[in-house]
Amino acid sequence: MKVQFFNGAPSVPFGLFMGGFGVLPSAFAPKKPIAMVYDYRDFNNLEEICTLATNAQHLIAWSMGVAIASRIFTTQGFDRAIAINGTIAGIDSKFGIHPRLFRRTIESFDREVFARGCFGEDFGTYLSSKDMLIEELCALESFCTHTTSSYSLQWHEAYVSENDAIFSPIAQRLAWESYTKTNKDFILHTLTYPHFVFGAMEVL
Repeated sequence: MKVQFFNGAPSVPFGLFMGGFGVLPSAFAPKKPIAMVYDYRDFNNLEEICTLATNAQHLIAWSMGVAIASRIFTTQGFDRAIAINGTIAGIDSKFGIHPRLFRRTIESFDREVFARGCFGEDFGTYLSSKDMLIEELCALESFCTHTTSSYSLQWHEAYVSENDAIFSPIAQRLAWESYTKTNKDFILHTLTYPHFVFGAMEVL
């Protein structure tokens, strides 16, 4: 995993942003101090990322970043944990991207198709190279398959985009409605954006 710092983080109070699959820091323009974690091709620096998390004020996770955060963080010191267009499971037949679909995506990955699905148009300049993207998909598949969530990270809010072409809105809603049953203060929001919401939604 890699880390990109924005607006003075981590020297000033900052939020931790767990990015989604394949999308580079250049796609984002945070207005607040943010430490962005991205590039999930390997997880060799988990300890470093968890140490960073203990110093963050809040957590925002997007897409597969939600599944990763759910597996590596506890409640830490976050005063707020927000999930956007992702689920705790990440890869799951009911509460995420179906494992067979994820495997087919790896085997026939199309960078341009993914860019259009993610952004609503082809913003391929914001993505890693095709070879790197396939490596990242394989690493995510392995990590999510072999590392289960401890459910020790409390999520406070989740946003689901009804026009999400990457992460099924139906699966997202099922996942978070199930989560709500045991987390009564949890809030679920509905959006009308594509998978990438950050051009219209100021959360960073």
